[in-house]
Amino acid sequence: MYDVEKFKMNLDGVVKVVDKLPAEWTTKKPAVIRVPNRVTEDFILDTIQPAFQKNSYLRLAIIFSSVSLKPKGTNNKDLDSTACHAMFTGLKLNAEYSEVAEQMLGRLKELSQKSDGRVLAVDTRTDLLEKKTCKTSAGARRKGCYNPQEVLNFLKKVGFSANTTIYLTETWWHKGLNNLKKAFPNTYTKA
Repeated sequence: MYDVEKFKMNLDGVVKVVDKLPAEWTTKKPAVIRVPNRVTEDFILDTIQPAFQKNSYLRLAIIFSSVSLKPKGTNNKDLDSTACHAMFTGLKLNAEYSEVAEQMLGRLKELSQKSDGRVLAVDTRTDLLEKKTCKTSAGARRKGCYNPQEVLNFLKKVGFSANTTIYLTETWWHKGLNNLKKAFPNTYTKA
């Protein structure tokens, strides 16, 4: 999906990136560590570092147990800058993915003409709502995600007009989105 050569070039001198495992590692089995999304420095120090010192061949499996993309606090500016560097300068889509992204952007621009150039993207996760994995943050009085009716109520309350183009990140149309589509006819998904 991403341009590997650009990634390696941008991280040169920051971290070592190899194309394939050295021969002495190919017969070994890596220790697998489940790493939460937006890992903290404490997790690295308490979990990953000791495992790496014991078995210097690790496979880090990123888990997304929550839809919260809120960054966890860290005081390590080197870690923050390395992550930022990797995400924003190291990652570039391959040509075929870039072409699809450009087509999607063009389609959204075309759709936005119906709403005076206003396009709103909403990250909806109906699948998580159905599994009831979307919970209120402990003690925060905030929810991690909202159902389509709550999104509809919010958009109306803050004054979005009915001709606003809304792009939902859903991969398919779910019947729970029908009321949103009725109120905002220019509502689309990836499908």
